[in-house]
Amino acid sequence: MVEEITFAKWFEHQYLEWQASTESRQTIDDFAKWLGFKRPTVNLWMNGNTTPGRASADRLALKLGCDVYKLLGIPPSDLRLVNVEVNWPTLSDELRSRIAEQVERYLKEHPQDYKPEG
Repeated sequence: MVEEITFAKWFEHQYLEWQASTESRQTIDDFAKWLGFKRPTVNLWMNGNTTPGRASADRLALKLGCDVYKLLGIPPSDLRLVNVEVNWPTLSDELRSRIAEQVERYLKEHPQDYKPEG
């Protein structure tokens, strides 16, 4: 019989792999900071008390890979878009404006590529 891996077991394994990759003793606190979450949240996930929702899964996928989606049973997001969304607040106003202008210009020039919802 094949043991089904739970999100909690997978997540703990990810922590141990990350810790080994740093070549030094790292705490759950350090792992949480690296992931961009608070320690209590990471503890809840690692102990199997709860699992991440969509937004948290997206952020985890950026750091730990797309296996997170399969383990949580949710369809994967486009990580290119997630990366933009996660890092958007750290971008300068000028850069955000340039990106928005590029998207608007592209959509005007290529309306066939735009698929409105609804």
